[in-house]
Amino acid sequence: MIQLCKKLAISTMAALALAGASLTVSTQMVKADGYDFTEFETEFLNHRAKPGYQELLRFLENIGVDEETAEFYLDFNLNMDFTKTLEEYKTQSIDELKTKVDAEVDRIFEEAAPIPVIGE
Repeated sequence: MIQLCKKLAISTMAALALAGASLTVSTQMVKADGYDFTEFETEFLNHRAKPGYQELLRFLENIGVDEETAEFYLDFNLNMDFTKTLEEYKTQSIDELKTKVDAEVDRIFEEAAPIPVIGE
């Protein structure tokens, strides 16, 4: 009998949890449908279509910068003139560029880290 009561209590709690989640989701969807998203900046969505982005990305990958690191670096430099930057980077040494990109990505991670990175 005690085991039956425990099972009943657990199934009731699970049913209430699912019902609560369903009600919450529908409420959030209604709120989201009524929200005006035009005030948000969308520049970060369009930067990959800017002139020179793909060429600079390929250049960084060709000199040995990891693809994810290169994309992350470019994604956080939205105001960069990609064509002009590519021309500047072609005049610099490969080691210098790798160090620059890695240092910038490390700086971004350090700023965004919830706690200081230990051991470096």
